Amino acid sequence: MITRATKIKLLAFAVVAVMGSAYLGFKYVGLDRLLLGTGYSVAADFRDSGGIFVNAEVTYRGVAVGRVTDMDLVDDGVRVELTIEPGAEPIPADTEAVVATRSAVGEQYVILRPRAEGEPYLEEGAVIPQDRTSIPVPVEQMLLNLDELVGSIDPESLRIVVEELGRAFAGSGDDLGRLIDNGDLLLARAQESLPQTLRLITDSQTVLDTQRDSRSAIRQWAADLRLFTDTLVELDPELRGLLVNAPDAGESLQRLVEDAGPGLGSLVRNLDILNKVTIPRLDGVQQMLVTYPDAVTGGFTVVRRDEDGVLRSHFGLVLTQEPHSCISGYVPTTSTTSAGAVAAVDTRAVRCEVLDGVDPRPDDGYDENGSSIRGEQNIGSDGGRGAAGPGGGALPGGGGGGGGNPLSPITDLLSELLRATPVATVLG
Repeated sequence: MITRATKIKLLAFAVVAVMGSAYLGFKYVGLDRLLLGTGYSVAADFRDSGGIFVNAEVTYRGVAVGRVTDMDLVDDGVRVELTIEPGAEPIPADTEAVVATRSAVGEQYVILRPRAEGEPYLEEGAVIPQDRTSIPVPVEQMLLNLDELVGSIDPESLRIVVEELGRAFAGSGDDLGRLIDNGDLLLARAQESLPQTLRLITDSQTVLDTQRDSRSAIRQWAADLRLFTDTLVELDPELRGLLVNAPDAGESLQRLVEDAGPGLGSLVRNLDILNKVTIPRLDGVQQMLVTYPDAVTGGFTVVRRDEDGVLRSHFGLVLTQEPHSCISGYVPTTSTTSAGAVAAVDTRAVRCEVLDGVDPRPDDGYDENGSSIRGEQNIGSDGGRGAAGPGGGALPGGGGGGGGNPLSPITDLLSELLRATPVATVLG
C-alpha cells in the first residue's frame, strides 16, 4: 500500500516533470509560436541552405530575436522562413541575412545585419532577396582548398625559406621587440596626424589629375630618358676613359693656372675684347684663312729675278666700272666746298644703299645694278645696310655712330680701313 508521503513525492515529481517539459517545449521546441501564434514571419532567399536547419537561432545585433521555422526549395535556391519574436526591436527593411557558424564544430544560425537605420522596418510577409543573403564556405570545401594550397608548396623551397628567415632574424630578438613596442607609438602618431593624412589624400587628387593631364609629356620624357641611357651604354668605353684620364687632365689644368699666375685673368679679359672684334667678322676671317695660302703661292710669280739677278716685283692694276660704283647713300662731290675738302662731321656711318645688287634709283641716269656693298659693317648681314653683330660691327671703342674714344691709334686706323668702301677694282 502506497503511503501518503509517497503519493506526495510522486505528485511533486509529476509537477516538476510537467513544468520542465513545458519549459523545454516553449523555450527550444517553439510551442509558444505554434500554440499562441505570436510574432511575425519574414522570408530570406539563399542560393543554398549553408547548413541552416529548422529551429536555428536568428540574431540581430548579437541578440536572439527569433527562430527558423520553415525551409522550402524554390527555383533558384532555398527560402528560409524566419519568425521574429513580438518583443524584438524593429528591424530595418534594408537588412542582410547571413548564415554563420558559431565555431568550427558549432551549429549554424542566421545573422540579420542592417545596412540602413530607421524606417521602413521588416513586417509580416517581407522577403529578403538573394542578393542580400550569403552563406559560409562549407567546411569540406575549405579543407579541400587548404589541402590544395599545402600540396602546391615545394618542400625544398619551403625549407630554404625557413632557413633564410632563421638567418635573417637570428640575434634580432631585441630589435624586433622594440619594433613591436614602438608600434603603439607609431599608431598613436598616425592617429594624431589623421586630419593631415585625410587632407593629403584629398589633395592628392589634384596631383593625380595633373599627372593624368601630363601623361603625354611624361611618356615623351620617359622615351627621351631611355634614349639618353641607351646613349650612355653605347658610350660606356669613352666615359670610362674620361673618368680614368680626368684626374691627369685636372692636374695639368691646375699646373697651368698656377704657372700663369695673376696674368691669366688679364689674358682672359683681353681675349674677351678680341672675341668681340672677331665674332662679327668670322666670315671674313674664314675667307682670309682660305685665301692666304693662294696669296702666298702667287707671291712666287710676283717676285722674279731679272736679267741682272735682281729680285723685282711686278704688279698690274686695271680699273673698271663694270659694275658701276655705288653712289646712293653718299653726298655728291658737288656738295663739297672745294676739291679734296674733308667734311668736319664723322662720316664713318655712311653706307651704300644698294640692297641685293638692285639699283634703288633706276631713273637717276646712273646704273648701280650689281654694285658690291663693301665695308666691315655689312659682314654677316643679308647684303643690305646694317651692322654685323653688337655695336654695329664697330671695333671696341671705335666709331660707327657709337661714340667713345679709340683704344689706340692702331685700332682707330684699322677701324677706318675696315669701314672704307673702295671702288670696284680688278687686280692683275
